[in-house]
Amino acid sequence: MDNIGIQVPTPVNKIIRASAGSGKTYRLSLEYIALLLKYHQVGLKFSEILVITFTRKATAEIRERIFGHIEALAVHSPLGEELQKNLAEFFGLVLNDDDEAFLRRLHHDMLLNKHLVQISTIDAFTNSIFKTIVAPFLGISDYEIREELDDNIRDELYRSVLEDQGRLNTFRGFFMRSRLKKIESFERFFMSIINKRWAFYLIEQSRIQRSFADKSVEEIGAAFRQARTAFDELFSEAQQHALAKGEGKSPSDFIPKGLQDVLETLQPQFGLNDVHRLMLEILDDPILLEKHYDLLIDDKNLWFYHRIFSKNGEKENKELFIDRQKQAQGLLADYFFFSKLMNEEKDLFEIIRHTLTRYDELKMRDKSFTYNDISYYTYRFLYDPALSLIEDDSVVNSFYEHLSTAIRFILIDEFQDTSIVQYKIMLPIIREVISGFGVKEYGGAIIVGDEKQAIYGWRGGERDLLLNLPEILPGAEEITLDQSFRSDENIVIFHNQLFGDPVLHQQLQQAGLIWPYTPIQAHKKNNSGCIQFYLRNFAVGKNLTNTIISEKEAVQEFLNSIFNQLSAQQLSIHRTAIIARTNNELMTIASVLNEMEISYVIESADSILDHRAVKPLYLLLNFLLYRDFFDLLKCLRSDIALIDAVSLKELLLHHRDAENQWDLMALLQSFSHIPAIKKILTLIEEWAQFSDLASLALRAIELFNFTALFPSDNDL
Repeated sequence: MDNIGIQVPTPVNKIIRASAGSGKTYRLSLEYIALLLKYHQVGLKFSEILVITFTRKATAEIRERIFGHIEALAVHSPLGEELQKNLAEFFGLVLNDDDEAFLRRLHHDMLLNKHLVQISTIDAFTNSIFKTIVAPFLGISDYEIREELDDNIRDELYRSVLEDQGRLNTFRGFFMRSRLKKIESFERFFMSIINKRWAFYLIEQSRIQRSFADKSVEEIGAAFRQARTAFDELFSEAQQHALAKGEGKSPSDFIPKGLQDVLETLQPQFGLNDVHRLMLEILDDPILLEKHYDLLIDDKNLWFYHRIFSKNGEKENKELFIDRQKQAQGLLADYFFFSKLMNEEKDLFEIIRHTLTRYDELKMRDKSFTYNDISYYTYRFLYDPALSLIEDDSVVNSFYEHLSTAIRFILIDEFQDTSIVQYKIMLPIIREVISGFGVKEYGGAIIVGDEKQAIYGWRGGERDLLLNLPEILPGAEEITLDQSFRSDENIVIFHNQLFGDPVLHQQLQQAGLIWPYTPIQAHKKNNSGCIQFYLRNFAVGKNLTNTIISEKEAVQEFLNSIFNQLSAQQLSIHRTAIIARTNNELMTIASVLNEMEISYVIESADSILDHRAVKPLYLLLNFLLYRDFFDLLKCLRSDIALIDAVSLKELLLHHRDAENQWDLMALLQSFSHIPAIKKILTLIEEWAQFSDLASLALRAIELFNFTALFPSDNDL
């Protein structure tokens, strides 16, 4: 290999945009090998290159490619010859005998020291930081990692939050105003606090103080009077100008339909000269004002100013009135913010702080963390001044001492999947390696991603992080892999038409989104591949033709159409895959397939414990084993019991009034008139007869008649 210039360390910073199937794993493995070929003479070791992926599958794939490609180059196999050509084309590297000898030694060393090969998922890498730096700092010597939040911790969290007497009024008021009535809504609310806690932490760390944080009642009243005066003058003058247009004009000539409909609720068949008065009625009635607030501050004009000022020379008046409306709307928005939203924000942050404080207590007590927990705590304490690991937005040498390794180059795959927290963890490491300062003054970052795939929002991935990479890696070489090796030609053509469509980009720009797209080429010039769209609206209305009124009917119509085509082409239905975006959509499709008596296998992101036939049985068994009151409530609200709201309220009141002195068996006996509770009592009485949990489960299935409640093949 031509080694001229190797003595002068140069940064290697690249941004590689790669669509699915464009050979990014192949290219990333070549980047890895090229770094070692270029820099091994100045001391670079394979253990100093960190490769980050986002799934275990991707990690295994890139690891296999790197080992396989190094071996192929070392033994000069046919694959090795192809790799040599690409190394020459992509990096200007021409291998000689010394390089091949180095690759043989490298392959041998990597096989003997696989533990030093730094190829891992972002979760695994973050966990290594947590385990070696954060956990000892927090006094944690041992912990477990769970894929999801433990149900027992979740239940204890809900219970401790909702039973806090000191904050009960705050919680009750907030939940009533937010209209969180269903248990699922409560769960989504609390889980959103936990999953987005990094955002609340950033807000608090920003230490932004509003100058108007403590508005007095008098100041809020003054803000309203100012807004009312602005609307009063605006509508008074606009009405006068409209009336001056001549007799016979109606409100519909000068005000939009939305405002007309609102004013008609106050005075049916109102006239143009009533508009100003009716508007003041809305402003002076707090209930009406709150009800129609959205309309009053909408971006659309409240008057047809182009009709009021339609003559030549009146354009300035039209623009003046539009500006006055915006000013009035801004004043009204300020009033609502002062009088409503600031108190709401205060209550929300109190709930958030209390919830997260209790959540942290439970986590530290049980030493049981999800990967999201690990990421958050790592981010939170990595920046803690007490650890002194970050200086000038870069990690310091002691960071690597804790990890017992050094990183000179970092390669990140699928960067569009990076969440804000993961980005905050990786950023100081990236900045350190691209700085080129230290014992070895070389380093760099190679980032691979595809902003189009960010539409999936995988685990909070942020598309803009990829688009803004040039700001993080100034002067980086930007490369686009513009050839698809996976898809047939017609698929690629459709892909280019979709993402390159001018109308799409125009709409994205109107929404404030810039989404650059480079067309890709099909490696397979075979004129093969098929794309077919089936678009169907469903709506409810009168005198509509060819209309369906539910998503289920739309799915039914779609499946019938597809299966008819498959039959016509003599293709097997049972070799057909159906992919849906959400689990709810999958369940709708499954329901239709059941009705069509078509057997299927469903694969969902949900746990088996979330299955409609399994979950109530799991809750029932959990209650019988641990006698947890909240498991009892969940079981009684499930499909096997469906206890009514009145009985549920009585149970809750009994539990509240008894506090810690209540007797579970006495409670069940007093509610034995409820069929489901009577069956639970039967299971408790027969408890001694069951030799194992399976026998208990079978008896519960029999007693609650599961086979009748869940009769489909998919359930059984």
